[in-house]
Amino acid sequence: MSRLHDFHRSLRVGNRAELGFIQFCSEAGVELEDLRHVEEWRQKDVDFRVKSRSGEPILVEVKADTYSDNIFLETESCVESQSPGWMLYSAADMLAYFRFAKGIFLLLPLPELREALSSQWAGQDTRRTLKNYHPVSGKTTTTSGYVVHERVLVEFVKKNSRAKIYMIPPEVLYDDSPEEYSGNPSVLGVAVRRYRDWE
Repeated sequence: MSRLHDFHRSLRVGNRAELGFIQFCSEAGVELEDLRHVEEWRQKDVDFRVKSRSGEPILVEVKADTYSDNIFLETESCVESQSPGWMLYSAADMLAYFRFAKGIFLLLPLPELREALSSQWAGQDTRRTLKNYHPVSGKTTTTSGYVVHERVLVEFVKKNSRAKIYMIPPEVLYDDSPEEYSGNPSVLGVAVRRYRDWE
């Protein structure tokens, strides 16, 4: 079953997540280079280049969802034109996936996530399509990918030392975050880190 998404609304949510990541890096004192408007990196679906505490450069792609506990990993951006999705071609080292309703974002190593998708999850009944409505043109396109429940990704975090869960800076949360996430939160047994815990 497909769900109809407003393309412009999805863009707004994505932009908000990007601002959230910029704010997080600012508070963490992390050096950040904005690549969103550099065509070479746009083609590779990479938003930012940041540095780890050890000075290692890390390429980051930012995504967001507000709909459910399921996370959508796009493998085909437009079924009609057979265009590959960001999950397959992004050159990012890490995926920052924002969950505004829970006040967190998951920082996931994209190559390992891609491998898990192909080897562990592909056989499960997780394939879904989304219908995207474009208000300006009035057209509808279809996006295809895997729907993975948050608890499955949390298990991935537990097994992968590079994967982390961080708290979204409150400045970009507005009223979406439950009150319990203002304290010392955890998600299914995994501690949620604050900006000062950036590695």
